[in-house]
Amino acid sequence: MTSSHSHTMITSLFSVRYLYNNILQYLLLFMLFPPMLTFCSNAQPSVTVTIDHSSPIGSSKFTPGITLVDNSLNYPWGNNDLDAVNRVKSLIKNAIPFENTHIMAWGISDPWPDPSQPEPSDWSLLDSRLQQIIETGGIPVITLNEAPWWMKGELQVRRCIWCKSSG
Repeated sequence: MTSSHSHTMITSLFSVRYLYNNILQYLLLFMLFPPMLTFCSNAQPSVTVTIDHSSPIGSSKFTPGITLVDNSLNYPWGNNDLDAVNRVKSLIKNAIPFENTHIMAWGISDPWPDPSQPEPSDWSLLDSRLQQIIETGGIPVITLNEAPWWMKGELQVRRCIWCKSSG
């Protein structure tokens, strides 16, 4: 048997199998379609669902949070409207227990901005943000976005995470 002859037999075999599978699919479709139409036409237009609250199988422990990424809840800041800021703070106080603030990168700035100082010197922005979280009754969460210069062994401050180190 030649290679060409066996290739033709295999192709024919697959064609026959493909045709056989398609015939079976169409046959099943035509056999099942009329009963499905009858079943669907007898379906009721509405369904009533009853929930039994007497024996719950579990309860959710989900607790929402919010991330504060800018100064939009500070007043005065930019064109903020004091009434709008107070309404948002009220909503947060009544519904969102966890309040996250980022330190560095897109959050508040580095509390140790000057490498020549022996220790962190500017806690004012973090203090202000934590005071805001306490005023709205939140549980503070602090996210450290970027390692500060002193953790990376750099001797100078980079103003942003996207800046390239010189040298």
